[in-house]
Amino acid sequence: MEKRVDVLSSEQVLDQQRLLRRQVVQSSFNSFLIAALLSFPFLIQMIAKGLGYSFEVGSAWQWILATLVQFGCGWPLYLSAYRALKAKRGNMDLLIVLGTTAAYSLSLAVYFWHLPQYLYFESSAIIITLTLLGRWLEALMQGRMSKTLEQLLHSQPKSARLDKGKQAIADITVAKPGDLFVVHPGERIPVDGIVREGEASVNELLLTGISTPVFKEAGSAVFAGTTSERGLIHIQATQVGAETRLSQLIRLVEQAQMPNTPVSKRGDGIAAIFIPLILLISVLTWGVWTFWWESPESGALNAIAVLAIACPCAIGLVNPLILLMTKEAGEKQGILFKDATSLEQVGQLRVLFFEKTGTLTEGCPTISAIYPHAKHPKEEVLQLAASLESFSFHSLAKAISNRAKHEGIALKRVEDFQSMDKGVSGSIDGKVYYLGSISFAEEMGIEVEPALTLLEHKGETLVLVWTAKHLVGLISLIDQVRPKSAEAIRLLKERGIHPILLTGDRKGTAESVAHLVGIEDVRNGLLPAEKVGIVREAKQAGIVGIVGDAIDNAKALAEADVSFAFGYRAVALEAASINLKRNDLMGVVDAVDLSFKSMSKMRQNLFLAFVYNILAIPLAASGLLNPMIVAGTMATSLVSVVANALLLRYWKPLSE
Repeated sequence: MEKRVDVLSSEQVLDQQRLLRRQVVQSSFNSFLIAALLSFPFLIQMIAKGLGYSFEVGSAWQWILATLVQFGCGWPLYLSAYRALKAKRGNMDLLIVLGTTAAYSLSLAVYFWHLPQYLYFESSAIIITLTLLGRWLEALMQGRMSKTLEQLLHSQPKSARLDKGKQAIADITVAKPGDLFVVHPGERIPVDGIVREGEASVNELLLTGISTPVFKEAGSAVFAGTTSERGLIHIQATQVGAETRLSQLIRLVEQAQMPNTPVSKRGDGIAAIFIPLILLISVLTWGVWTFWWESPESGALNAIAVLAIACPCAIGLVNPLILLMTKEAGEKQGILFKDATSLEQVGQLRVLFFEKTGTLTEGCPTISAIYPHAKHPKEEVLQLAASLESFSFHSLAKAISNRAKHEGIALKRVEDFQSMDKGVSGSIDGKVYYLGSISFAEEMGIEVEPALTLLEHKGETLVLVWTAKHLVGLISLIDQVRPKSAEAIRLLKERGIHPILLTGDRKGTAESVAHLVGIEDVRNGLLPAEKVGIVREAKQAGIVGIVGDAIDNAKALAEADVSFAFGYRAVALEAASINLKRNDLMGVVDAVDLSFKSMSKMRQNLFLAFVYNILAIPLAASGLLNPMIVAGTMATSLVSVVANALLLRYWKPLSE
């Protein structure tokens, strides 16, 4: 009996991950909700005081409620602060714990010893509650399914037509490799497989980002989740369940959800400086009151008040709000940041490398002319080239193969096929033929007429076919420059980003395309390994990025600090740090602009979170601090941070 593939394994893993994320979201929400309910009386008290009413929660109740929030809901903050102290470094949690503990301790002393000071239980409770709100927003952002992921999940067929007799509808979860299916017009293809019979136009937009339907016939590969728009096909499954390209894509998109760690270390860096400074001010306050004004009791109270007022109430919301707004804005424009580091580094780019084919150009080259040599007819040149290129997936190979197919030219059998850096070779009818660039041919001693190389200065790419002794012919291909490439390059230059063209093409072709789009720095005739070396060298001077095809330039994309790829394809999501759904360079401009705006908002929010509390420190040190001032600083800081973050909702991409 045949063993069936467990097609539920992928879904089970994804379900487990989603369940774990939901549990994290629920747990963080529960902590925030409990703290919010316990702090609600304090909020009412603060609002009442602000409006001039005399409502106040009883001192005993304030102590009980604040204790539950401080050491119950806020206990994870203490654990984080302990780890920071153990590692001998400061972070935001340590600052929050220091400030809230000081406020709580001061209030505790005032309550039990009946000291002539105000109670600040409300400050400690509300600061911890707002911090927990920030943690919940972070978890929510991590756990919430993105629109892209929802689209992918909805594209998974739940049933399919088995190609058995009456074409019965069957549950797709019982499929196995080798099963036969029938796909009617308008239906989604249920598995990855091979067309065995029939013809159809299939929309692969979901996987490739290209909206033009792809013609499929016997022998063509098809993929789960794509849609047959026209024609009926019989397919045989090769990959099912967890092994389909769609399932792989879903896993990669889930991994690309914005993480719940801070985007920037700036907050922790500020805390590492701020904490010792505040401790110093607190000690000086105690010393001045104790030895100058001879009032140790007031000195101790005011020193603690300095620590209490120093902690910004909105500090826990700075990162989560910015990340949440950025993620929403990016998704609306088809910009998917793989991780938070990428979001930050995009705005710091100084050098951006561009591939030519499929990046600056459309990536759909067409044959403009065929130049046979000696007595070889054009048909022979095209037949030999298409036969040798039948093993390749490069856009030039596809253009040559499509032209041969269009002209009804049958391909010849290729033996001993070899792929090299600059071309390919193979034996056809007992004779070895080579296909590749002019430089490859010249290295083998093949003479090329100088007049033919002039075509490169028009931006055309030349592919030669030759034997060990003589040239068979030359094929000229042209790839149109994308309409918005020049505008995108101009806008990136205005951002202070230096564009560089990296290409394997010869100098004439490379410089022609570079001139059309406005790039002055051109590196041509490069092998893939040489591109990696150039990117690695440029990284020594600062943050560098690359825009290219994830298939042909995976190593270069991995080497760069930031990498862009077009289309939500599995290989692109795995190799690139930023994926752009739209297939044009204005998406790169929009990603850079969104990153710049996000980082700018984060710096502004860090300032707004701290500035009001810093201004109140002299009042605390001089003994003039009161609950009205504390409430005012908390409210002003909170409203400023939230309102500033919400402005990202109104971000407009430059491409519009």
